Amino acid sequence: MSQKKAKFPSISDIPASAWERLGQKKIFFGHQSVGNNIIAGLQKLGDENSELKLNIVRIEQFGPLGDPGFYHSNIGRNEYPKGKIEAFSQAMDNGIGNTADIAFFKLCFVDIDASTDISEIFNYYT
Repeated sequence: MSQKKAKFPSISDIPASAWERLGQKKIFFGHQSVGNNIIAGLQKLGDENSELKLNIVRIEQFGPLGDPGFYHSNIGRNEYPKGKIEAFSQAMDNGIGNTADIAFFKLCFVDIDASTDISEIFNYYT
């Protein structure tokens, strides 16, 4: 049985108006180690695509977000997913949640292993 491959548009197919709308958002991304690779990828996209005007800002303290931008910070520590969930929640409570248009965080591959109780982590997250 053959499978039909999904066809994704090229980055050049994204209209300038979409890039402009994105550049007007206040976005927060909480992460640890691998998140820095994601940030580097965003910076590279911006370097290679002049229409992507995303102000990338690393923050050390949680509080209300200022001008539009892609704010990011380390949260929690690797191998402790509940700590990352708690840190993200604290960031939201300390002003980011009231000012961000989009807020998210990522767990790392080292946060989950064969002994992790996925249901427990999910329930803690929700």
